[in-house]
Amino acid sequence: MVARTQPQVAPTDGAVIDSRLTGAVKALLAAGSQTEACERFEEIVVRHHRRATRIASYYLRNVADIEEAVQDAFLKAFVHLPSFREDLLFELWFTKIVVNGCLDRLKVRNRRARWMISPGEEECDVVDRHISNEPSPEKNSSPTSGALSFGPQSTSYRIGSEPWSC
Repeated sequence: MVARTQPQVAPTDGAVIDSRLTGAVKALLAAGSQTEACERFEEIVVRHHRRATRIASYYLRNVADIEEAVQDAFLKAFVHLPSFREDLLFELWFTKIVVNGCLDRLKVRNRRARWMISPGEEECDVVDRHISNEPSPEKNSSPTSGALSFGPQSTSYRIGSEPWSC
């Protein structure tokens, strides 16, 4: 069996610069000089801000959400930079942080839209919107379901009857 390895790609100038910057920031963080690490990380922010904004705008389409997602991604990258493996490309690692942050925001937005009442909508309209035509999970069609339920229609209240007879 032949082991497959990924082809080695020559790093671009940007990747080399990113590698040097991340290495410097990691070294400063390890040495305990947080303010100097923040100053060096600003260079990374300047280099990747435009690209991160474009990626976030593709997913979110709301200016406030885009700015917040990009800021959160840079904060997350800075906090987790000590765990960044320098043999990987920073650009790919940071792109994954941005995309995952945007997808998380979309999930929250969809969940909130599903459960929030809009200003012109009545509460009963929301309830009707979430009712499905599918049978309730509590109403099981198995023969023993009557023996397990405790409602007035359940067979457990019928004295002298078998649980499977209805």
